[in-house]
Amino acid sequence: MKRFLLPLMLAGTMAIVAACDGSTGKDNPHRPDPTTTGGGGGGGTTTPPTTGRTMPPGTENPSANSSIIRYEPVNGAEGSGIAESYAYNPTDDTFSVDNLPFDGDNVYQRMDLTGTALENSLGPMTPFRVYENENFVNDPVNGLVATQFQHKAIHAVSASGQSEFAIVRTGAYADYGFGGFMYTRHGRVTLPASGFARYTGGYAGLRDFNGTDGIEFVTGTADLTIDFNDFNDGYAVDGQIYNRRIFDANGNDITASVVSALESEYGVPFGQLPVIQFDISNALDENGEMLGSVASRFVNSEGVVATLESGDFYGIVSGDNADEVVGIIVVTSEDPRGIGVTVRETGGFIVTR
Repeated sequence: MKRFLLPLMLAGTMAIVAACDGSTGKDNPHRPDPTTTGGGGGGGTTTPPTTGRTMPPGTENPSANSSIIRYEPVNGAEGSGIAESYAYNPTDDTFSVDNLPFDGDNVYQRMDLTGTALENSLGPMTPFRVYENENFVNDPVNGLVATQFQHKAIHAVSASGQSEFAIVRTGAYADYGFGGFMYTRHGRVTLPASGFARYTGGYAGLRDFNGTDGIEFVTGTADLTIDFNDFNDGYAVDGQIYNRRIFDANGNDITASVVSALESEYGVPFGQLPVIQFDISNALDENGEMLGSVASRFVNSEGVVATLESGDFYGIVSGDNADEVVGIIVVTSEDPRGIGVTVRETGGFIVTR
């Protein structure tokens, strides 16, 4: 679990679970045309139904009639899944998390986003709350100031209280720092015997890096559809994360600069950040849990659909009418703004019918 600080910082201061093996490589015909959506569509794949999937750690014997909680898988080499004991305190509107070094006293204060572009993007009715740790603490013996590492956290609870997630990352290291995520269903779910369900809602997350320090925010819109008729072995899930915007650590919108860097790197117009698309598979099981793969794609300078970001999604359906879904998406890609830099986006969504 060794992490490396950049020299400048020193002076001042989830094993990902695969959803299914194999792919037919078939295009999903109803996905948006990437040539008309700023590189945001095309190229989804189908995956044959399989059994024996391994969900992230958490509830050992899940069922449709019980609450379920899941955590980011621990990957000591990357620092993923190290965070523990996530908790929200409504009395003083603070968020706490344990097992992360140099994040103060483990209690994060609500980040003041007043007047920032991030506040406007999240919206006044958003379920998402943003928190940060304190920058300095004092040695209780000699009173000397100990500088802490920057950590950010996003926490969200649905209006019904059935769905909740939290993500915490740090931008203090030259590679991915220590952090984690959790997502949970409070209560049970009743899945329909047939038919379709479509869900919409918000998406918000954090972006950290391997190859440089720094942390960014991301927001967007989530759209998800479940086919309760097929597959016969599990239910098919389709979804997209679109209207993505990226913000720096202070809440300033830097989307245009990221899009410009993508255009310079790949020599084609993007216009906007590409859509993250769910690859079609039997992602949903009878307990209401989801696990599958995602990617964003674009048409490159040779006219070929290429993958920009790739990763996985996790989720849980809740409610007597399968009313809502909470989920986490983790994708990685090369950062066009730096040489040898990888960016990891960890976002959460809560969507309702």
